Amino acid sequence: MTLRLALLATVLAGGLAATGAAAQTRAPLDDALRALAEQRGLRLVYAPALVAGVQTSCPAATRTSARPAEAVLDCILGGTGLEARRLPSGTVALYRAVALRPAAPPRLAPQAPPGAQAPRLEAPRATHTVSGFVTDAVTGEALIGATVVAAGLRRGTATNTYGFFSLPLPEGSVRVEVRYVGYAPHAETLRLSQDVRLDVTLEAAAGLTEVVVEAGPAGIAAPGAVRLTAQDVERVPALLGEADPLKALQLSPAVHAGAEGTAGLHVRGGSPDQTLLLLDGAPVYNASHLAGAVSVFNSDALQSAMLVPGAPPARYGDRLSAVVDVTQREGSRERRQATATIGLLASRAIVEGPVAGGRGAFLVSVRRSYADLLLRPLLFVTGASAGYALSDLSAKVNLDLNDRTRVFASAYTGADRFGMSQGETFVNPDPLLARTESESTRLGWGNQTATVRATHLVTPRVFASGLAYVSRYAFRAEREAGNTYPEGSTATSRTTRFEQTSGLLDLAVQADVEASAEALGLAHDAAAGLSIGRRTFRPAAVLRSQTTGADEVRSETADRIATLGGSAYVSDAVRLGRVRLEVGLRLGVLGVRGRIFAALQPRLAASAPLGAFTVRASGGRTWQPMHLLANPGIGLPTDLWVPATERVRPEAAWQGALEVERALGRGWRASAGAFAKTMMGLVEYADGAGFFNAGAQWEDEVTTGTGRASGIEFGVQRSGGRTDVQLGYSRSRSTRTFAEIDLGQTFPYRYDRTHDLSLAVTRHLSPRRRVTALLVYATGAAVTVPVARYGGNAFVYSRRNAGRFPAYARADVSYEVDYGRGRLALGLYNATNRLNPFYGTFGEDYDERTQTYSEGTRYVSIFPILPSVSYRFTIR
Repeated sequence: MTLRLALLATVLAGGLAATGAAAQTRAPLDDALRALAEQRGLRLVYAPALVAGVQTSCPAATRTSARPAEAVLDCILGGTGLEARRLPSGTVALYRAVALRPAAPPRLAPQAPPGAQAPRLEAPRATHTVSGFVTDAVTGEALIGATVVAAGLRRGTATNTYGFFSLPLPEGSVRVEVRYVGYAPHAETLRLSQDVRLDVTLEAAAGLTEVVVEAGPAGIAAPGAVRLTAQDVERVPALLGEADPLKALQLSPAVHAGAEGTAGLHVRGGSPDQTLLLLDGAPVYNASHLAGAVSVFNSDALQSAMLVPGAPPARYGDRLSAVVDVTQREGSRERRQATATIGLLASRAIVEGPVAGGRGAFLVSVRRSYADLLLRPLLFVTGASAGYALSDLSAKVNLDLNDRTRVFASAYTGADRFGMSQGETFVNPDPLLARTESESTRLGWGNQTATVRATHLVTPRVFASGLAYVSRYAFRAEREAGNTYPEGSTATSRTTRFEQTSGLLDLAVQADVEASAEALGLAHDAAAGLSIGRRTFRPAAVLRSQTTGADEVRSETADRIATLGGSAYVSDAVRLGRVRLEVGLRLGVLGVRGRIFAALQPRLAASAPLGAFTVRASGGRTWQPMHLLANPGIGLPTDLWVPATERVRPEAAWQGALEVERALGRGWRASAGAFAKTMMGLVEYADGAGFFNAGAQWEDEVTTGTGRASGIEFGVQRSGGRTDVQLGYSRSRSTRTFAEIDLGQTFPYRYDRTHDLSLAVTRHLSPRRRVTALLVYATGAAVTVPVARYGGNAFVYSRRNAGRFPAYARADVSYEVDYGRGRLALGLYNATNRLNPFYGTFGEDYDERTQTYSEGTRYVSIFPILPSVSYRFTIR
C-alpha cells in the first residue's frame, strides 16, 4: 500500500507540475508573433482583431529555440484556429483557418454485372477565376506587384505592370486578401459559382501590425532583383539634391558604378550598353545628364524602378547583363495638383489631374538646370564664356475606354548642351604681325521617346497588351580653333574645324498575352509575346576642314545602316509545393545587309524556402544585336552606338547566379551569392584606334573577342524601427580577350572592380525628420597609360588597361524635414572632398619651386565637395 501511495503521489505531482508548466508557458498570441518576427526577421502581416484576446500554448523554450521559423510558427498557432501562408513576395500572412473537407479520391460506382454501363468518375469540383485591378485609393494609379491570396488554399498571385491579377479558385466560399507594402490590406469573402471581377482600391496604411523585410519584387525569382519606389529613391543622398533611381540602384551588390559621377550601370562585369533601360516600355540609349552625374529619369514622376540582373525573364531581351524597367506615374484621377521643387542644380515641376470625368488621368513633368547662369559670372573674369544646360520634359495620359480596355500614351524629350569659348590677343611691335587666337568647343546629346500602349481583358484568365514606341538618340561634338591676323598682314588667317555626329532611331511594335490556367493539378501563370522593329544607325558623320586658301578640305560620312529585327517568347511560372519555378524561351532575330542572325535564349529561375533560408537561382542565355564602342584611352569617355553586321556579329552570353538569404531577427536580413558569366562577340577598338578615327570605316577600327566575369556578392539590410541600414559588397573579376589586342593576352575590363562596397544608413529622428549617410568605395578603373616617351611627343603605352586610377571613395550626407505639403532637403555630396579622377592626361608638369619639368599622369576631378539645398511643395 505504501508503495502504491508513493507511486500515485509521484504521478499526481508530475501531472500538477506539467499543468503548472503549461500554464506558465501560455502567452498572448500577439506578443509571441511579434517576438518571433523580430528574432527571425519574418515579415508577418495580420489583422489585429484576428489575434485580440487569443493566447498560445506553445512552450517558451520552443518559441526561443533555434528550430526553423516555420516549425516555431506552427507551434505558436497550434490550437488557435489560425494558419499561416507564405505569399509570392515572401510575406507570411495569417488567416482564420477554413474547415474544408479533405479531397477524397474519385469514387467508382458499384461494380455492374457484365453487359451493364461502365463505371463513371464523379465530376471534379468546378474552378472559377477572380480577376481585376489593384489601384491606389487616392490617386487611382495601378499598384505593381501587389499580392492577392486565397486564405487557406495555398493559392496566390501578384499584379502585373498594369495592376491586373487573375487567380483561378475552386467553387465555393473563399476569402480573398489583397496586400501591398505601405497600404492597409483588403479582405473580402466571395461565394464562387462563376467568374468574378474584383477591382480593389487600397489606402495608405496607418499603424499596421507588421514587420517589413522586403525580399525582392513580387513575381521575380532571379537573385539580386530589386524594385524601388519614389520614396526609396529620395532617401539616397544625391548630387546637388537631384534624387536619381539609377544612383539608388548602384547600391545593389550586383551593380558597379562607372567613372566619377556617371549614371551608367555595370552589372556583374558588363558594360553600360549591356543593361536594357526602359522608360514606359521604350528603350533609352543614353541615360546621362551632366556627364553622367544625373540620369534622365525624374524621381518626381517615378512610380517604380525594377532591376533584374543576370538572365531576366523571357519577356526581356536584346541585352546581355540586366534590365532596368522604369515606370512613370499615371497621374491622379481624384484631384488636380501641382508639385514643384527648387534646387541648386535645377528646378522641376509636375502637374497632374483627372481627365474625362475621372475615367483617366494626365501627368506633365519638366526639369531645367541653370548651371549656365551660375557659371557666367565666374568665367567673365577669365575672358572665357561657357554654358551648360540640361532639360527634360515628359508627359503621360491614360484613359479607360470601358471596364476591360485601357489606353496609355507617354512621351519624353531631354537634351544636354555644353559650350565653351575663349580668345587671346597677342601684341607684336609690328602691328601687322599681331594676332588673335580663339578656341571654342560645343557638345550636345539627347533622347526622345514616345509610347502608345493598350490593354484589354480578353477573359478573366487572359490579359492582352499592345505597345508601339519610337526612341531616338543623337550626339554632336564640334571644335573650332584659329589664328586671325589684321588686314594687310603677310601672315594668313587660319581656322581649323572638327565636327562629328552620330545617332540611332528605333521603332517597334509588340504584343503580349498573359494567361492563368490549371493543368496537371498545378496553377500556371503563362505568358507569350511577339515584337518586330527597325533600327537605323548613323555610326558617324565626320567633317574636318582647314581654311587657309583651301589647304585641306576633308569630309567623311558614314552610311546609315538599317536593321530589321524581331523576337518571340513563351514563359510559364508554376509553384511545385514550396518551390516557385519560372521557365522561358526567347527567340531573337536580326536582319542586316542581307544577312540573318537568330538566337534561341533559354531562361530559368527558381526560388524556395529551405528551413530558415531562402534560396534563389537563375541562369540562361542572353543575346545583344548591337554594340557600344567605348573610348579605350585615358581621356574623356566618348561612346558610339553601332549595329551588329556581317563583319561584327551580335554579342551573346551564358550566365548563372545563386543567392542564399536568411532573416537574422529584429528586422535584419543577410544574403550571400555568387555569379559566373561567359561572353562572346564583344567589341573593342583595335590598338591605335579610337572614337576620332571611327568615321565611315568604323568596322575597320574594331576587333571582336570574348569576356569572362565572376564574383561573390554580400548584402545586409535592416528595415523597420528608427534606423534603416543597407550594406552591399562584391568581390569580382571581369576580363576581356581579343586576338588583335596585346597579342591575344587577357586584360582587365575597363570597369573591372575587384572590390566594391556601399553602405547607406538612415536614422529617423522623428516621423518628419531623418538623416542619411552614404559611403561608397571601389577599386580604381583599369586604364591604358603611357610608360615612356620618344621622338619628342611620341609615347610608348602599357598593355591594354594595365594601369589603374586611384581607388574611388566618397561620403555623402543628407537631412530632410517634411512640412505637410512641403519638404526641405539639405545635403553634402563628397563630404570629405576627395578628388576622385574623372579622366587623366599624360604630359609634362612644371614645378615652379624647383624649376624642373617632370612627366606623369595628371588626374582631372570634376566633383569636389558640393552642398545642396532643395525645397518641394504641393499646390492643390
